[in-house]
Amino acid sequence: MYAGGEIYDGLRRRAAAEAEIRSRASSLAGIAALDVERTFEATRHAMTVMANSQAIRNRDPEACSALLQSVKRDLPMYDFISLDELDGRILCNDSSPAGRATIRGDPWQIANAIASRDYVVGFHGHSKSTGNEVIRLSYPVLASDGTVDTVLVAGLNLKWLSASIAEWQLPAASVVDVADRNGTLLARYPSLDAVGRKLPEGLRAAIDAPEAGVRLETGLDGVSRVYGYVPVSFGGARSILVAVGLDNELALAEIDRSVWRLVLSASVILLWVAVAAWAYIHRFIRRPIEALMHAAKRWEAGDLDGARQERAWHRRA
Repeated sequence: MYAGGEIYDGLRRRAAAEAEIRSRASSLAGIAALDVERTFEATRHAMTVMANSQAIRNRDPEACSALLQSVKRDLPMYDFISLDELDGRILCNDSSPAGRATIRGDPWQIANAIASRDYVVGFHGHSKSTGNEVIRLSYPVLASDGTVDTVLVAGLNLKWLSASIAEWQLPAASVVDVADRNGTLLARYPSLDAVGRKLPEGLRAAIDAPEAGVRLETGLDGVSRVYGYVPVSFGGARSILVAVGLDNELALAEIDRSVWRLVLSASVILLWVAVAAWAYIHRFIRRPIEALMHAAKRWEAGDLDGARQERAWHRRA
């Protein structure tokens, strides 16, 4: 009874630990999503300020370039910043005017900024000028008549994003995955090698989830984890998935070892009880019954003396 109670208590503690891991993964994902969202919202704010500056509203290439160079110098998270014409030509950027002739703006970013008239978070990609991994962000600049005149486009450097995540205080053996709307990794902690790869299928499905949640999935490294995830939207469109994974097996390993020790102990006790029960039955129940049966057979055969002798021998034994 004592061992059974201990096993039950161990299983109860394991269930409680699993619930705690799910709750913790959910909370960490929520905190991580807020931090990532603040990073992208900071770009929206910076672009809003730039879009209303005289240098950009007046379409002055020299003043515009000077402004963008100043912004990039103060905000090193950007790989590039440019002001694009609606046909993709670069009106000004953060580098020398000579570079504007050979590079064109991203058609998808421009078209979606025009269509939504809002801030647009794009996809994993590579900078045309530096080759660095970036995610493009765009914002429409309106003319005096309210139509879209030009589009600001910035490339958020993904090495900077991963480095900022690495500064978080995270539990041991945890991972953070930040992916775009296509399920391509923008940042990953602790390994940067996975940036640009696709999320596992199970986590990719969470991008379109109606709300934040928790699920047990196998990560890119083949480790099973409890993932808390938060889909993040910008401009009314689902844009980013933030997921934090906690190693489920590692967290439960000690409880599992404790439960298995109790199971083994209980098994030994049950085996001992079974052996003792068998010996008791053989000594005090089975043998007397066999003696009675042998005596009965001798009585039936008319051997009264033999029956008495066999019963007496079995009693002495």
